[in-house]
Amino acid sequence: MKRKMLLLVLAFPVIYCQNVHAQTGSRLIGMTHLVNGGSSYTPVDSTDYVYSGNRGGDLKHTLKYDNSTVWDYLGDTAYSNANMIQQTYDVNNNLLTSTSSFWSGTAWTLLTKNLYLYNTAGKDSLMIQQSWGGTSWVPVSQDAYYYVGGKLVEDQYQAWNGLTLTFTPTTQKNYYYDPVSGNKINETDLDVTSGPLNIKEYKRAYNYSSLPFDTFKSSIALFILEVISKSLKEHDAHEDMFQFVYDCFSHLDEIETMNNDFHLQFLVHYASYLGFAPHGEYSDDTPYFDMQEGTFIPQNTMSNLILDRNPSEIISILVSASILQPLSIRLNRQSRRDMLHHLLKYYSLHLEGFTGLRSPEVLEMIFD
Repeated sequence: MKRKMLLLVLAFPVIYCQNVHAQTGSRLIGMTHLVNGGSSYTPVDSTDYVYSGNRGGDLKHTLKYDNSTVWDYLGDTAYSNANMIQQTYDVNNNLLTSTSSFWSGTAWTLLTKNLYLYNTAGKDSLMIQQSWGGTSWVPVSQDAYYYVGGKLVEDQYQAWNGLTLTFTPTTQKNYYYDPVSGNKINETDLDVTSGPLNIKEYKRAYNYSSLPFDTFKSSIALFILEVISKSLKEHDAHEDMFQFVYDCFSHLDEIETMNNDFHLQFLVHYASYLGFAPHGEYSDDTPYFDMQEGTFIPQNTMSNLILDRNPSEIISILVSASILQPLSIRLNRQSRRDMLHHLLKYYSLHLEGFTGLRSPEVLEMIFD
């Protein structure tokens, strides 16, 4: 499905609001991102919001919309569906469900769903996270919130156990308040997976603002987490690797214009922390990449482990480019899909048991 673009003034981003008799007094109804190409601005994507009742929201207030649709710019004057979030509310305008979908090319496909429950005081008591399993919703995790005197004192994260079909507590945050002022003065982080509680002073290193709520970003994040879980076999501290992963997630959260090749850049750079970084470089003398040896070679021996010139050059570009910047070349959908397959095969050659990843299929559908 394609949709004609609106005429826009040059700005980044472009925001549309309307004044209504809503809870916030205004409604954000549209937002467009543009990239400065040096002489002009080029559209990247556009988001619209649909409301009902007296609900609203703007850049300073929570958006209580019924439907949010992101459209990717295709060039010329056309936009195409990208992803959508649908939300429902109770009679008190408390959020009940938030369901995300992505455009498969012909229809909207379900992806994730959050369910929200409240106590008698109207405060959050439970948030349940689910993923679409093809025929039904599958539990993933839940957050349980506990209050004393109207103040949040405990937030417990519980992961879904597919064997016992129950939610198992894994981590927990406790909050402490000044008895005089009522202001929060401390937080502690608890490990509740097994045995006695392990308590340590806690300071949040980074507060995510967009990653948990953006379908594209969260899908890439889940892919990265799955790659890490499949590749890490040791439990020793690795500060450099931690800093790299931390920088990747914080950058993914902060970028305003989505980098569709971020997952490819991550795979190439993460390989260096696992000990099999591609070495050498693409050139007229060494135009082929040998995945078994992890290096560029002068001749193609017609082995299925030797990449052709084009993917070999792309790997060289991925190696030399900073993961914090978009690539200097623009990959089309087929090239992006092929590179993902090549890099996952490269990982499987160098990591025993690196199989059975489920998130790449979701990534391919989203980027299509």
